[in-house]
Amino acid sequence: MIVAFGSGRAGNLMFQLGGISGARLYPQEKLVLFRFHKLLQVFPTLGDHTILLDVPERFVGTGQLFEKSLNVAATSRIIGSIEETYPDSTVLIRRRGLFPITLFRGGWCQSESVISTELLEELFEVAVRQTKGLASSRENSDKGIVCFVHIRRGDYLNFPSPEYSAALPSSWYREQISRIAEQNPGVVFHFFSDDLEFAKEEFRDVPNSEFIDADNRESFMRMATADHGILSASTYSWWAAFFAYRRCQGTFVAPYYWAGWGLELWHPHEQIKSSFLTYVRVKGRSH
Repeated sequence: MIVAFGSGRAGNLMFQLGGISGARLYPQEKLVLFRFHKLLQVFPTLGDHTILLDVPERFVGTGQLFEKSLNVAATSRIIGSIEETYPDSTVLIRRRGLFPITLFRGGWCQSESVISTELLEELFEVAVRQTKGLASSRENSDKGIVCFVHIRRGDYLNFPSPEYSAALPSSWYREQISRIAEQNPGVVFHFFSDDLEFAKEEFRDVPNSEFIDADNRESFMRMATADHGILSASTYSWWAAFFAYRRCQGTFVAPYYWAGWGLELWHPHEQIKSSFLTYVRVKGRSH
């Protein structure tokens, strides 16, 4: 049995679930997941495959004490542990303990080399079938070819630092939009953003464009069933591109150096660089 405490938003949790799944000793090994409920917004059947638990807000202190106690037990080898190598993020090391319980001790698992996607792909296929009124662009003939454009701002305006923000300049998006449009005449661009008003103001002149105002699940499913994609440096759009590429092998473009494009250093590390993405350098830091 593996016990894990999740961190971050849906995209980060997908990577962690992929890492935990890849560290299983056998496919039926139980997964007990704390703080993974945000994934239910995207994958509503997650609880059919795992044991989902959460500590009520009034008992947060008790939950933190429980997590700390498990970490002490893992350090003492009373229970087993799974840890990510740092900063390379290329290996998950699993150590056995006296008891048949293993604690996932953190790590973002943001590397193709440490994740197993079998469970996530199963969850995704079920979610697509259950999302009412959603058809993939390949099945929706009146829309033709669809390319998603994911624009993340919000917290990215100050991450990893205010001076070297991970939020991409509009000029970079426009370059990729022009390239995709040239290669795919008639392509329809679906814009998704945590600041949709900004996206509308900046890209309202893009031909054949739609600005999608939908909840987290529908937005993700629409992105993940597109033919092509233009990504922000976001794990959310990484996973959308991953699932979309598995279905159609389209072109999915991401910023070179990922979230570290402003410093020209890979962030969080070079192992985030992925086989199915096309990376294009960013020419400026103006937002």
